[in-house]
Formats: sequence, structure tokens, C-alpha cells
Amino acid sequence: MTESLQPRSAPFSQLQYCNADRPRRRSSSGLFARLGKDQLPVTDDLYHMARAVRENAHAPYSKFKVGAAIRSRNGIHVGCNVENAALPDGICAEGGAITSMVAAGDKEILEVLVYAESDSLVAPCGGCRQKLSEFAGPDVKVTMAGPDGITATMKMDELLPAAFLFKPA
Repeated sequence: MTESLQPRSAPFSQLQYCNADRPRRRSSSGLFARLGKDQLPVTDDLYHMARAVRENAHAPYSKFKVGAAIRSRNGIHVGCNVENAALPDGICAEGGAITSMVAAGDKEILEVLVYAESDSLVAPCGGCRQKLSEFAGPDVKVTMAGPDGITATMKMDELLPAAFLFKPA
């Protein structure tokens, strides 16, 4: 692909729908496909921002770079994986994006996209699923994508059906 990796911004009202019951416009990069009747809209912004931030990943050991973009009420927050020689003290892309979101004063995830270049589906690890569930409701969509576009979308409660909930006394 020769397209730019720079994030593209668009008003929230210009969302592209991925469900089969609504008309859809195919983006110039061919990212969107029919995913199912209950899918929420997905924008080019999350895809392009996760893809772009992936390039900043520090992955000298695994050589496996991942980018994540999270939409909150106040904007989009990104993160990439950062490995450390003292394994497993690295940071996953999703954790980095959550940290960015919280540092910006947001505490509610509206949508997530994880981007990795792999021949198979790359979903958030167990720890990141739990971290996402701390800030995302059960119906929040988590989209996995790669260079060919979206590979899967799941609701948070499908991704982590038995999330740990701490209720202080």
C-alpha cells in the first residue's frame, strides 16, 4: 500500500457504517466489509491512527509491532507496544492507549481498534482485555485490523465474558 500513514480527521457525523442493513461507502483504501447487523460505525480515523502509531512501537525482541486507537468522548487516544529486556515488563498497545486516555482526563471507552500485521487474527491479550473492560461497557466494539482492513469485531462482553469486577466494601 502506498497511502500515507498520517491520521485523517473527519467529523464524528461522517462515520462509515459496516453493517449489512445500511448503505456503506467503501473507503479509497478498501477497509470496510460487511461485518454483521449489530455493528457500530467504524471510522477511517481509528484505523489510520492505530496503523500510524504502530510504526513507533519499540519491539526489538519480538519484532512484532502493534498499534491501538481508543475513541472516548473527548477524542482519540493511541498507544503502541513497548518491549523491555526484563520480560514481561513491556507495555501492550492497548495499555498505552488507555494510559493516554486517562492522562487526558477521560475514563470511558466508546470504541477500540487494534492494528497488527499478521497472517492471523491479533486480539488483545488477557491482561489488556481486563484493562479495556475497566473503562468500556459490555457493548463497546473492539475491532481487530491489519493491512487488508478489518479482520474481526467483537463486543467487549464477547471478548471477556467473565471480567473481574472489584467492588470495595
